[in-house]
Amino acid sequence: PRSTLFPYTTLFRSQLMLGRPAWQYLASGLQGAEFLMWLSLCLRSRLTADFAREVLRDHALIQASATTDQDFLEFWKQKALWHPHLQGRSDKSINKVRQFVFTQARKAGFLDRHNVPQEVFIPTQVAQIIVAAKSRWGWPMREAFPVPPQQFELLPDDQVGA
Repeated sequence: PRSTLFPYTTLFRSQLMLGRPAWQYLASGLQGAEFLMWLSLCLRSRLTADFAREVLRDHALIQASATTDQDFLEFWKQKALWHPHLQGRSDKSINKVRQFVFTQARKAGFLDRHNVPQEVFIPTQVAQIIVAAKSRWGWPMREAFPVPPQQFELLPDDQVGA
């Protein structure tokens, strides 16, 4: 039935956005898969990518006390000014999207259970995959990660692990 398969088909479609290096990394079982899942979500969902870039990233960098429901609502209202398809959505619909985005941010480790920004370290191989990801939104995909930008200042491939 659809209810059983839906999460898996959505996950599979999201992972299709990732390239071969990401698939190989995921298959290796190494730590950092949660960041590749976040990347796949941000490659597929402009709204999630923009929220990560415009709200989560800023909150992490300024060490905000928490990312709130109101932060998401304000973000939504601003986006709706420029994106008519977001206008007129019910509160229930907006809340459902908010819950999904916050849940995924928690799964990636960017927020704790109280939506407080968390410091995370992205493994070098994963950071390389993120930096190499083709942007669909006109800005580097690394900007969808609420971490200090220094985590993406990488060594050349031949020096990694040296």
